Amino acid sequence: MPLRPKDSIESMESKKVSGLFYYTNILLKSLNAIFKSLCFLRTTKQIALPLLEKMLLKPRKIPKIRL
Repeated sequence: MPLRPKDSIESMESKKVSGLFYYTNILLKSLNAIFKSLCFLRTTKQIALPLLEKMLLKPRKIPKIRL
């Protein structure tokens, strides 16, 4: 049975809405992944930088080379 014009328009609108939800979902997942990686980097920075500074600023004994 062929679609009536009204059914055809409703079908097209339904596809547009479902497409919009699909791309919105992808966008939200991408933003969530970016947010998680930024949080991870911030946490890593808070932990790693002080340790790195201690290691680099720690006075070291320079070995004497005998000739």
